[in-house]
Amino acid sequence: MERDDRINILPPEVSQKIAAGEVVDRPASIVKELLENSLDAGARRIQIEIERAGKDLIRVRDDGTGIHPEDIEKVFLRHATSKIKDSDDLTHILTLGFRGEALYSISAVSHLRLRSLRRGFEGWEVEVKGGEILSKRPTAMNPGTEVIVRQLFFNTPARRKFLKSESTELRNIVRTVTPYLLTHPDVEITLSHNRNTLIDRLPPGDIPERAERLFGIPKDQLLFGSAELKDPHISLIYLLGSNQVRLPRRNAQFTFVNRRPVYHAGLSSAINQIYKTIMPPNSYPAFFLWIEIDPHLVDVNIHPTKREIRFQKENLVVSKIASFLQHKLTSFLGRGAIAVLTTHERRVDSQRQAPPQKTYQPKAEYHFSRPDLPSPVVRDRSPDYQSGETKTANLREELARARPVGVTLNKYGILEGEESLILIDMHAAQERINYERLLKAGPSQTQQLLSPIIVSLSKEEELALQDLLPALEEFGFEIRPWKDGAIAIHAHPALIKDPVAAIKEILFGDVPLLKTEQMREIMARKACRMSLMAGDKMGIEELKRLKADLLACDNPLACPHGRPTMIRLTDAQLERLFRRR
Repeated sequence: MERDDRINILPPEVSQKIAAGEVVDRPASIVKELLENSLDAGARRIQIEIERAGKDLIRVRDDGTGIHPEDIEKVFLRHATSKIKDSDDLTHILTLGFRGEALYSISAVSHLRLRSLRRGFEGWEVEVKGGEILSKRPTAMNPGTEVIVRQLFFNTPARRKFLKSESTELRNIVRTVTPYLLTHPDVEITLSHNRNTLIDRLPPGDIPERAERLFGIPKDQLLFGSAELKDPHISLIYLLGSNQVRLPRRNAQFTFVNRRPVYHAGLSSAINQIYKTIMPPNSYPAFFLWIEIDPHLVDVNIHPTKREIRFQKENLVVSKIASFLQHKLTSFLGRGAIAVLTTHERRVDSQRQAPPQKTYQPKAEYHFSRPDLPSPVVRDRSPDYQSGETKTANLREELARARPVGVTLNKYGILEGEESLILIDMHAAQERINYERLLKAGPSQTQQLLSPIIVSLSKEEELALQDLLPALEEFGFEIRPWKDGAIAIHAHPALIKDPVAAIKEILFGDVPLLKTEQMREIMARKACRMSLMAGDKMGIEELKRLKADLLACDNPLACPHGRPTMIRLTDAQLERLFRRR
């Protein structure tokens, strides 16, 4: 009996109820749409070939059911789909695609060739360029479908111009393919770039093994299991990382509902709140969830990307899943390891906002204006954080002419200017001096390791390492390839205490190490430890040296953490403070 999957054009009363389709804006979005079509066609083997990160070629070949010969041209029409037929179908969608816009949108901005053979029929090939069908002819091939996309955005040069570098676009493609490798472990999906294999023959059916290979997470740090939850009925498969799996971003948090990769803000927030009690700040856990639920209880037609969903009885579904996972994590890590958060507490915590910062205002009876002081900054990012470079230069000149008078409270240096008094926070000033010296010196020492540190990398991180390895080695890292995509760190800059965290952050940020937030924080903390502390013995000679060193700084007005290094009180301001005016 023939499958009921013929292509049909949706009537207006149905197409109007479909959320606006996603714009094809980069190669990764094309790979996503073609991959989902292959999976919906029941393919057991899918080959994805890319050249120049998709700018020159995207080829997706599968062994699925193929397209009926009478439908071979329909697939390029808008709202042409075999997934739904009427508006009732929108309430129980089980396929990845359903809008009938993928091939229509892709063919409009590329030179596309589609070849397909359905068992029992003759194979056909159609060539389309810029939305116009150029040819249609019989072809010999194995059962399945092949789509070849070339000259991407040839007729929309502005869109092509705004594509990122090849390495960035390629990482976007890997990031796009990864969820389907997890949720379809029974399908063989391969990915190659410029004829070099990136992903090939992952272990079929072994979800923990796939997670380890894709994300570099050791299997012994993963809890794998399944459960049946009631009211509403939910079948759940879970893969939870321990509190030792600490990532610099949320790149290993995946949720699948009825085998569709989705994002649900409430569920993601609830699970992250559970981990928050057992994870250090600025680190993120890994978790993977496969949820099977009655499709009538899920709305997938709320966002153009089809990634966001809505549950009926949102609070109940989220609460049941989060409570179950909390129980499993507690058993996995040890009783008492996780503080219990009720649903109410999670909701309040997620809605809590930081209190507004209070600004000091002098009492009205004093009647003096606010002293002309430098304003603190959050981070050391801009040398002209006052009102401009002129003001910085003026204060630098006044500091150069000021005469050191002494030190008070073992904290503050006092300098006398021509018509002002300058107070220097000696610790903050020395922090600034040490910070700039460290930045200019770079990695002065390298820490050689007796035995290498083995670091497992995700596929995306492997690609980033290829681009950033020369910069890392120049900075002081000694890195060698290891088996299964891992690397071995044999040496690292002595300044860095956690080379694994540093490597992960660099591979995520795709920027030179010295410009990353982590490196600035490392330098700032080291500068702080090297500096004089409140209560240390300080005298006039230390103040003189401090003044000279501070004048040599590029940004002398604030420490790396944003506190002012000095304040200036004019004669007029002092007279107002003493009510002489």
